[in-house]
Amino acid sequence: MCRWWLDGWQAFVTCHVLSRRGILFVMCVIPSVALGQGLQDWISPGEMVGQGFTGPLYAPSGALSARGILSVEPYLLYNRSSSQFAPDGKRIGSQTISESYQSATLVKYSVSRWMSLQATPTFSYAITETGHHPQMGGPSVADLPIDASFRLPRATPGWLPDASLFIGVSVPIGGYSRLRNRDEAAGLGVFGIHAMATTQSNFKIGDRWGLRIRTWWSERIYPGHARFSGLNAYVADDVIGGRARPPRQTQFGIGLEFAFDPRWVLAVDVLRSRTVAARAVYTVRGDGGIVTFDSHAPAAAQMIVAPALEYNWSPFSGVIGGVSVVTAGVNVPSTLSVQFAYSHVF
Repeated sequence: MCRWWLDGWQAFVTCHVLSRRGILFVMCVIPSVALGQGLQDWISPGEMVGQGFTGPLYAPSGALSARGILSVEPYLLYNRSSSQFAPDGKRIGSQTISESYQSATLVKYSVSRWMSLQATPTFSYAITETGHHPQMGGPSVADLPIDASFRLPRATPGWLPDASLFIGVSVPIGGYSRLRNRDEAAGLGVFGIHAMATTQSNFKIGDRWGLRIRTWWSERIYPGHARFSGLNAYVADDVIGGRARPPRQTQFGIGLEFAFDPRWVLAVDVLRSRTVAARAVYTVRGDGGIVTFDSHAPAAAQMIVAPALEYNWSPFSGVIGGVSVVTAGVNVPSTLSVQFAYSHVF
């Protein structure tokens, strides 16, 4: 499912938080490419005819291989964070509890056998609790990832996996500046460029069991700067004005699906994501007048493990539910995410 999310996907939706003390940004990872299609049209070694695969929570699917196919994948996420990983990698407690509810829908359409287009509109509702005083963020619309995927040709039959290349943008439609509440921040205010490569292989294990393996690598950069004022997504202060460039984001991982009958599938993702250091320059009105700050956030990294269980009515339709846990990291929140999704191919 998602990943950019996040950071799918995967473009991710990321909420960056900087402060004068260099507090690092907070990553709200949302997969930009959600559940993989269950359609059995990838002719891989050991193809399992009639086997349903919804797709794991994070590992993205490649381009569809038949023209005119529409895939719709709505999913719901609940995220909770009450601690964080320090610069030395140790988990430390936090006085702030962050919760968010997110809804996203991956819509994917195959223009040809080799090219597919997809978009992932995302909505969220955030709650922050400090000292038993909850602060309601209200509903928010996130930046919109739009991607084109290209399926690479290969010999059939052959031992090479199916591979796809993605290129896309994130359109800055989410709120990030002049917010009523900082928990409403869901955008970055600047266009992003996204590139990704995926592979997929299927293997038979005996007469009944099957294994599907997906791998991926993605990179997201932001060429421009976002200008902000008031309450915003970048710094903790209510500022007169400022500018910042979101950090470059890299993610890679592997997704495994073990089918022990045509309908039930166990899935697990293991992924690592990293962001480089970020910088924001802004001005605030202090006791002595207007003051300018040059704030730096350190680089961050995290490791996520996401087990899940799939149930597929057919190779074209299924549901998945699971959790994702940040098991290790540096300068990131320790987040638990519960995810449910439905996948259908028309």
